[in-house]
Amino acid sequence: MRQSIAVLRAYLAQSGSQLDYKTADARLTGPTVKRDGNGHLHMSREQAFEVLGLAPSADAQEIRTAHRRLEQLLDPQLGGTAYLSMKINEARDVLLGE
Repeated sequence: MRQSIAVLRAYLAQSGSQLDYKTADARLTGPTVKRDGNGHLHMSREQAFEVLGLAPSADAQEIRTAHRRLEQLLDPQLGGTAYLSMKINEARDVLLGE
C-alpha cells in the first residue's frame, strides 16, 4: 500500500508540471498518442499499473481491488485530494478499457 502511494506521488511530481501544457512537438501529436477532449495526454498502461501498484499481469479483479483500496486511502474527505482520486480513477479506466 505504501509503495502504491509512493509511486503515485512520484508520478504526480513528474507529470504535475505538464498537466495543462499543450505541446507543439510533432512526436506527441500523432495518432498513436491518446488525448482527452481537452488535449491532455492520457496515462499509459505502464503508468496505470504503477499508480495502482500492480504487476502488468494483474487481472480485472486485482485492478478493481487495488483501485478500491487506494480510493479509500486517498479519499479527499480523509486527507487525500481530488486530483489523486482522479488519477486513481484514470488508472483503473485505462486498464479496464472504460
